[in-house]
Amino acid sequence: MYKSSIFNVIEYFDDVAMIYNSLYGRVFRINNAKELKDLLNGEINTELHNALFHQLVEDGILVDEKIDEKALSAMKFYDNIYNPTLNLVLLPTEQCNFRCTYCYESDIVNNGGHEKSKQSATIS
Repeated sequence: MYKSSIFNVIEYFDDVAMIYNSLYGRVFRINNAKELKDLLNGEINTELHNALFHQLVEDGILVDEKIDEKALSAMKFYDNIYNPTLNLVLLPTEQCNFRCTYCYESDIVNNGGHEKSKQSATIS
């Protein structure tokens, strides 16, 4: 038996449903919101809607009712914290297009960012 994930956020717009699962970071769109409501309430034959059902299970929207999602979330959290992999992000320019009023990098943006020679040295 399957249930709706506790990490789902569902918004309905007319006959369209948008689902976001915060545990897996997945977004899912269903054009027939009634079909989704029936599926989540267990009022629909999963064999008739096999493709939708399996896609929802694959994306973590529907989970086996025996799964402890809070424990799964904690496990993912600790895997990220104690992951021995080091990630490095190179930012050759800080010329952001958003122009947020609170941004501390406004003088960098206003002065044209980093010099081209510094960018070339970083990349090569």
